[in-house]
Amino acid sequence: MKHAKWGIISFFAGVLIFILPFLALMFFIAGGGGEPVPVPATEAKAFEYQYACSELGAPWDIVMLADVIRAYSEKEGEIEDYNPIITGLEFCKLKEEKYILVTHENDDGTSDSEWELDGVKYYEAADAILAYAGQDKETLSYRDASQFIVLLQNTAEKKSSSNVKYEVTLENYLETEYEVILEQYIGLEEADMKGVVELYEARYLPQLYGYDEFIPTGPVWSGNTGEMPDIVVGDVTRQELLEVAASIMDWPYLLGGKSARPGAPTGALDCSGYVDWVYYQCFGKTIAGGGGSIAQFYNTDPISEGELLPGDLVFLHDPKDVPAGRYNHVGIYIGEIGGQKAWIHCGGSGYKYDARPNGRVGISVYSGSNDINPILGGKFSPPMNGCKFKYYRRARVQFAGEGEEDDEDAS
Repeated sequence: MKHAKWGIISFFAGVLIFILPFLALMFFIAGGGGEPVPVPATEAKAFEYQYACSELGAPWDIVMLADVIRAYSEKEGEIEDYNPIITGLEFCKLKEEKYILVTHENDDGTSDSEWELDGVKYYEAADAILAYAGQDKETLSYRDASQFIVLLQNTAEKKSSSNVKYEVTLENYLETEYEVILEQYIGLEEADMKGVVELYEARYLPQLYGYDEFIPTGPVWSGNTGEMPDIVVGDVTRQELLEVAASIMDWPYLLGGKSARPGAPTGALDCSGYVDWVYYQCFGKTIAGGGGSIAQFYNTDPISEGELLPGDLVFLHDPKDVPAGRYNHVGIYIGEIGGQKAWIHCGGSGYKYDARPNGRVGISVYSGSNDINPILGGKFSPPMNGCKFKYYRRARVQFAGEGEEDDEDAS
């Protein structure tokens, strides 16, 4: 494990030690400046939080910080025994849409049927979401967030019938609501709640576990590729979306990394966080309320290989086929390179090199390596390994220059 050094953490100690009673567990006060800083949980446990929150779309570091204070300060068991899904769900709300099948009679004697929205219901925070899935905090056996999200989808399908259907989306609260969640749903005292938020905003855990040292420095949109195009949010072409996607080529990968906000990402990104970042810059909204690749799959529409257009989403697996302990992967289709389908994506360890030990944003073809950047021109280095995406989906957005008739033809 890579420990942060006293010199990196001393600033946070000076500013925050008066706020959180559990900071003594995190900062090594005695022993000199060369000693490593103790961490609140093992690296394996931190990865478990990243893994769960990546799919839930919840901020893994604030979720883990909240559990740390509960475990150590309030004596609620050991952090290593916590199930990250439970606290992660406190930062989520389940949106359930009810549709009814309506039949319309035409003047020529024929009839057409279509699904019409009949109501929307929200299930907020862990207790309500778990109850929807027939689970509770005491008996939850799921440790895999991907499988839990599939369970939510299955629950909605079981409620549906031939003329009524339910669709669910796991959405996330805004950062401005985090203090309310920590206080009302997780039950932290005001001082502890404010301290957790400050540590989260200071990116305490990413630095502690050695992740932030890989964030690119320099001008906001610099790198080895170009600059972000001048776009009008909500009125972008597919090509402009690809140019946005390519503006952060080589950006570092981190499981659980999200940054659904305008401007450069605030930290490393995972695959779904990268896709959401691109779509947020272009349309001012995420694909699936900030959720991970499973949520993105369920909140896009299936298309065939022949219908693929640049900007469409591509997935490695159907969520129901993702083995326990594994996760799906998502990217953005860009067209073809040398007769092969190509995609830009934020890939993990299979796409790493020395300067990007966790992975990076780059362009892959279906098979073999690639170093061609057809979006901005030229080549990039080192090449990206291939990626065999085989499930194709279309986001529910309107690209500039594509009317309703074009959308109907395409889908």
